[in-house]
Amino acid sequence: MGSTEAIISGHKGSRIWSFQFVRIALLSLCVTTFGQCNIVGTPLFIVASGGNAFYSGVLVAVFSFSAILSRFVSGSAADRYSRRLVVVVGSVVLLIGSLLPLISQDVPIQICSRILTGLGFAANHTSASACAADVLPRERLGEGLGYFGLGQALGLATGPALAIWLTGLGYSESLTVGFTAIGFVMLMLGISIRYEKNPMRLPESSGYRQRWLAAQDTGGEEGQVLEAKGSPTQEAAPPMPERHSFMGRFFERRALRGAVPMLFCSAGIAVFISYAALYATSLGYANPGSFFLVSAACAVVLRLTSSKLMDRIPPQVILLCAMAAGIISLLGVYFIHNEYLYYVFGVGYGICFGFSMPLFVAVAVKASPSNRWGAANALVFLMNDIGVGGGVMVWGLLFDSSGFFPVFFGGAALFAITILCGYLLFPKKERA
Repeated sequence: MGSTEAIISGHKGSRIWSFQFVRIALLSLCVTTFGQCNIVGTPLFIVASGGNAFYSGVLVAVFSFSAILSRFVSGSAADRYSRRLVVVVGSVVLLIGSLLPLISQDVPIQICSRILTGLGFAANHTSASACAADVLPRERLGEGLGYFGLGQALGLATGPALAIWLTGLGYSESLTVGFTAIGFVMLMLGISIRYEKNPMRLPESSGYRQRWLAAQDTGGEEGQVLEAKGSPTQEAAPPMPERHSFMGRFFERRALRGAVPMLFCSAGIAVFISYAALYATSLGYANPGSFFLVSAACAVVLRLTSSKLMDRIPPQVILLCAMAAGIISLLGVYFIHNEYLYYVFGVGYGICFGFSMPLFVAVAVKASPSNRWGAANALVFLMNDIGVGGGVMVWGLLFDSSGFFPVFFGGAALFAITILCGYLLFPKKERA
């Protein structure tokens, strides 16, 4: 094989950008775009169709709650059976849910649609992150997950923009067609992820290749299925399976190192999501949404230029920088009433989001055995779902009773708590 082929396929050294990794990163982009498009587009569509804000809020809540439930199954299923299988099944479920509103716009159909799309969304979200960890070289795991997070950063910008464009077309089916198209692309990408059948094409230190080789050395375990050519169709089990409690079957407790800080950080980020633009509108700013375009652009640039820092700098230092940027941005938006500086503070949110999300995933994955990476990712993203969903409700109660002040200061306080959690839970000597 020529050197160019080796570089592309990942045979040599510790290459990150293999064809498989690119497909997985694109899958992450589609998943995040779908989630953002759903959350932003549902209220726009319902209100434009003559519905009320409460009904649209119920639909978004149903989607979020279904995603939380899916975390209990998708992570352990990805570990026990196959990452690809979970992605494909999740995409099919999501497609069915996306197509249901074409049948009817009645309330029961809309609720069933959000249940199915929430289940499929979370299954893909969890499995895609586990896939990325599988195919990356161990020594560059943090850097690779930073690049993988590009899909999330881009999705933050493309999802809302796509939702606004689709609902602006004036057709009742436009949003449904958009959801369906994204789901179809996710399904095609899921089908194309085939590294589980060709583990020897992965980098030598990648988690999946090492697990497969270990299983070959021990002769495999009962129930392990091999194809005729000797390639596995499902993930190899460790020689001595661990016993897990009921909850341990679904989530990896060692991933709490990254999951606990994620919980507090996500609740703080919920302030940006729900109240930054609303506060700017109350001050009379012309384009409040530009704050998020600036933050998304900043997050993309960060993940392109600084992902290598994830494997070179202690995680506590990265966390401190990310949370400090979040605190400065929140308090700056609240205290400094200047429209142009408001957009500048979007950079702080971009730094906070751009660094923190891949950092928490990297810490959780490195603290967990490779055969439990699906359960580890499920726990991290479950905490993200709870943090954002619970945060939005708590901030709503505070806002209704006391206005913006406790909301912005509460978010800043949670970022400070996140720093404390990181210093208590993150590894002291290892890098992220």
